[in-house]
Amino acid sequence: MNNANILKKIILERENRYIELDDSITPELLDLLVNTTCSVVDTLFKPVDKVIKSAHTHSLVITCSECGESKVVIYTITAIRGLLQKLRREIPVLCEQCLLKQKAEEEEILSKRRGPYKRSITDEEIPSKLSTREQNTLDYIRCYLACENTQETQPYWNVWKDPSKKWGLINVVDDKLYDLEKIASYIKSMSYLNFLNTPYWKTIAQHVKWQSGFTCVLCEAENKLAAHHKTYEHHGMEHIYWKTDLLCICTNCHEQHHKR
Repeated sequence: MNNANILKKIILERENRYIELDDSITPELLDLLVNTTCSVVDTLFKPVDKVIKSAHTHSLVITCSECGESKVVIYTITAIRGLLQKLRREIPVLCEQCLLKQKAEEEEILSKRRGPYKRSITDEEIPSKLSTREQNTLDYIRCYLACENTQETQPYWNVWKDPSKKWGLINVVDDKLYDLEKIASYIKSMSYLNFLNTPYWKTIAQHVKWQSGFTCVLCEAENKLAAHHKTYEHHGMEHIYWKTDLLCICTNCHEQHHKR
């Protein structure tokens, strides 16, 4: 039985076929709502007057993605929609304590480092005098092509925080200011797994999802999305050729594609 039929069965078991005002939402029902499109979810809640809509609440159990602690919270319908969007996009849902801890870790990382990431090129490899173009290229590689393979670096580059600003940092196209061929060569020298863990790729993948409205272009699914390479002809310059070379698809369509 698919998700739509399960939801229909749950709703039909209620006398009026709606999620009533002030009803509790069980973890099982929440999981089904996450895997259901927004248009269907909106029809499941009992219609209310727009003026008093925000006053109606539902209790539900939220589990922190970091510490695993579960807590009963009271959410309005609007807040529930926001929560579903977070869960569909696999954004971690953190409790208040873990949010404070994450913020403290980010501040500590920034205070300890001269730059946001560990260097991928050592000081010994740097010539004593560099042109502006060479320095820009080196800084770009250091900051955005350092593989986030340690717990220390993971909290800092949050693609959901100031996404437009991060895209602006990644999306360099002026060959007079940056050696684009050198950047591409550096990317091609990396293992593909390390490449997927760089701020460079994470930012591009997030931009592709955002441009598609966080919807799979093949089946219109709204969760478990990935940026898929249609071609690797321009690997190393994804920030320039993302419109033609990349697609936003769900993991199911992604797997089906690679089985062909």
